[in-house]
Amino acid sequence: MIASYRDPGIIERTAANFRRLWIDLDRLCYRRSGENCIIEMTVSSDNSDNLAYSIYNLSKMIDVERVSILDSDDNILLTYSGGEVLGEGLH
Repeated sequence: MIASYRDPGIIERTAANFRRLWIDLDRLCYRRSGENCIIEMTVSSDNSDNLAYSIYNLSKMIDVERVSILDSDDNILLTYSGGEVLGEGLH
């Protein structure tokens, strides 16, 4: 996920987005890049019935630029932005 970083609330809102739909997170890591106030976040979770819906909701959150779904080798499978599918295999 790529998002604008205004405050630490983006981390809490991201975790809450998954927890709201009863999805357990295995790992949540983030990295903030410099003066641009951009945050890159990686979330790891087991596949569940609500995971696709949660990713869709995440892509529509304020401050979220795009959300990419990765496979186990970190290859991008699908990218969302604003609830719309941007394409497959975008970086």
